[in-house]
Amino acid sequence: MAWAVPQILATTEAGAQTPGSTPCRTLFTVTVPVKGTLVSVGPVVAGVTYQLVASGTFLIGGPGYADAQYAFDAGNGQLQAFCGGDPAGTSLGIFVDATVPETAVAPLWGAFNPSHVYVRSHVAVGTAMTFGYSDCFYPDNNPAVQQPGGGPPLTVQVQVC
Repeated sequence: MAWAVPQILATTEAGAQTPGSTPCRTLFTVTVPVKGTLVSVGPVVAGVTYQLVASGTFLIGGPGYADAQYAFDAGNGQLQAFCGGDPAGTSLGIFVDATVPETAVAPLWGAFNPSHVYVRSHVAVGTAMTFGYSDCFYPDNNPAVQQPGGGPPLTVQVQVC
């Protein structure tokens, strides 16, 4: 599947829409698997631009926690967008419509947001959207443990605006 270059949208604190835009309607909410598997939702219409709102955190090996794009240690402020902090390494983060996590390119969700809410647009390439999480070592990920105060597990809302 081909990647569409994302347009990073301005976000509100709630992350649901851009300021002054038409209210968005959520079509699907998907919990993103963080153990190396994929999940698909649909139907969507190929060629249509959807708004994706990613939120939540989970326990990741290494720095401590991760969100849609970054592994982080809230205690010391360390951020990583790539495994081991090496830009030549595997990108961390939620990917959309790629079948091999390691082909994902970071950062797709924009600059680090301490509220762990990210918004971007995505042009559907088929009749379903496929989501997964790119990481270099999945066994130490625990989706059941979120950062204290970090909210729900890692999810993406697929919206039409």
